[in-house]
Amino acid sequence: MSSSIAKKKREDHDREWTTIDKLFRKDTNLAFGENLQLAFRAATFILVCASPFLIPKSMCAICHEAVRTKFYNAASVVYFVFTLYKTTGDTIYFAYGGLCGTVIAVFNIWLMMGFFPGGYQPGTPNANMVFHAGNVWGAVFVFCMLYLNFDGNTRVFGLTTFVWYWMAFQNYHTPTGFAHNFEIKLNGGAMGELCCAASGCFIAIIASCLPYPLLATTKMDNTGKHLIRHLHTVWSEFIEYYTGEDKNPYSQNVLARELKGLQASAGTLSPFITSAWWECCGLGAWQRKRMMMKVLDTYLSECFNRLSCVLSACLDEDFDDVHDYLMGKTRAKMVDVIEKVGELLSTCEDHIMKCGWDEEGKKNS
Repeated sequence: MSSSIAKKKREDHDREWTTIDKLFRKDTNLAFGENLQLAFRAATFILVCASPFLIPKSMCAICHEAVRTKFYNAASVVYFVFTLYKTTGDTIYFAYGGLCGTVIAVFNIWLMMGFFPGGYQPGTPNANMVFHAGNVWGAVFVFCMLYLNFDGNTRVFGLTTFVWYWMAFQNYHTPTGFAHNFEIKLNGGAMGELCCAASGCFIAIIASCLPYPLLATTKMDNTGKHLIRHLHTVWSEFIEYYTGEDKNPYSQNVLARELKGLQASAGTLSPFITSAWWECCGLGAWQRKRMMMKVLDTYLSECFNRLSCVLSACLDEDFDDVHDYLMGKTRAKMVDVIEKVGELLSTCEDHIMKCGWDEEGKKNS
């Protein structure tokens, strides 16, 4: 195996886990530990979300006033739960989607109450027209939200918020507090809904950043490094088996399992690349790293396809005298190619982590 790749694999194996990592059992099962830590973080911030309802007025008059005026209510906790996710990038993305859905719903009820002040009111001259117009408007809104290419959070919060507004528009018994005649009512019900959405999403983003950020960029880096090193290891194992002298069913099963695990891991890099955009907004050094990771992801996919073909060749090979003769002539060159590719991958990994090639790196490359 390439000395650079082997050294980096040893460094990964010998990494020191912090006390917090051990507390959440990351040293035993990394995926389980990350999920457990996220659950603990979410539970802690749920208490933060609930604190305005629990703190006495004498301790926090602002909290009491926000709850009394319904600018902060249980809906804020719902937004928090739907927004917080495994990385800061995902959380910001879900917050954006949830806020967009709420804004779209609030804007539509503002228009409805502008064109038809007070909503449906039986006994008024245009009551039937308002009733049918409200039905058509609501049906078109639901259709558009489902038909257009909105993300899941935008649809969920847009529909759940608007449907309640829609029913309130049609039911004159429901007190709404909406502004009429295209007025902007800062203490109205729709504005309160926007404040609830903003507060819940803001707390979720804070939760993803404290006590330290759950950066998708960091997970992208770790996944990319793991795939590079694992790819070189698997290539080396394939070459070692194929240039050998015996057909070993056990070794074939091991190679097949290694390839299957590598292919399963390959699909985990692209989502982190996508989520990392929300942490850099397509700007700066992190964006350059994202673009290089995209190229790496494409290269890795091609390599996995080639390895599948190599596995088929390994399974079909008879390991006869002709094979032994040919491998005797080419074994050293094949091993040398894999070693040089490993060195090249190691160099690429180093410069991807540095977000690009500096002048010295370009000369050395």
